[in-house]
Amino acid sequence: DSFEHGQAQPELGLLSDRPSSGDAGALFLAMLSERTAPDRLVRNSWSTTRQRSQGLVPSDRLRSSPDLWEVLRQMLDVQHIALDDELIELGVARYFAGPRPRRAQARYRVLGALPSDGAVPLAHDIQLSHGSVHLHDHAALHELGSAYVRVSLAREGAAPERLQVWLRGELGPRWSLTAVRLDPDGRELGRTAAPARPVPNSYVPVALDPGTSAVLLVVTQLPAHLPDADVRRESEQGYELIIEVSD
Repeated sequence: DSFEHGQAQPELGLLSDRPSSGDAGALFLAMLSERTAPDRLVRNSWSTTRQRSQGLVPSDRLRSSPDLWEVLRQMLDVQHIALDDELIELGVARYFAGPRPRRAQARYRVLGALPSDGAVPLAHDIQLSHGSVHLHDHAALHELGSAYVRVSLAREGAAPERLQVWLRGELGPRWSLTAVRLDPDGRELGRTAAPARPVPNSYVPVALDPGTSAVLLVVTQLPAHLPDADVRRESEQGYELIIEVSD
């Protein structure tokens, strides 16, 4: 049930001081286990968190380092995997869960096993043949939260050849913008992403081939620095999108 609760509120962060964030955090760890250390993630994490505190702090206390985020980064660094890439991958992967058409395209067992009501909601679900639209009326994102916009492409008349997306977010965090091309069955055909950076503006152009029926846009708020389990963070930030479809 916790996975379903986490899916229902994708705008919230992962493993923060909000009790509900643990639901999505558990989903992240399950996906990470499948990708990097099948059946060994918990054992490896526990081994890496060992610490010797004697003489460094009072005897009745433990050091708060390494915490979970430090351990995850260290484990991934050893495998030459960037933590940012895994967080962005989770943002995209969470869409492919829930209703049968989405669940059938799931790349991870943990997502494919979720029931039909385990889908992330869409912030916007629009149809656009030509022209542009400005989207700004939606929930803000917390640190490591994601939002989803599906753009269905009308095929009346001349088929559009290009979709362009501009993202503008509030200052502070880093912003990730990924565009995923979908075929009529909801299968991923390919994706284009803007690199995450502290500048709050991103741009992604998407070439539309005849097989593309829709484009899924995934916005994820990444922290400016590695999250710290000892620091309370409230970084709810707004963003807006401009989407243009043209020949």
